[in-house]
Amino acid sequence: MESKKHTPKYTAEFRERGVRLYREQRADYTSEFKPVRAADQTVRRTV
Repeated sequence: MESKKHTPKYTAEFRERGVRLYREQRADYTSEFKPVRAADQTVRRTV
């Protein structure tokens, strides 16, 4: 059985930016999920 090669959906730069935004906004929220959504919305606005 052949294994499929994983192709990333997003570029490394895009993922790094999302992680950076999450880390910057993490202290502003009480849950882990809210800064993820905030970072996602920020990234989506700039794409």
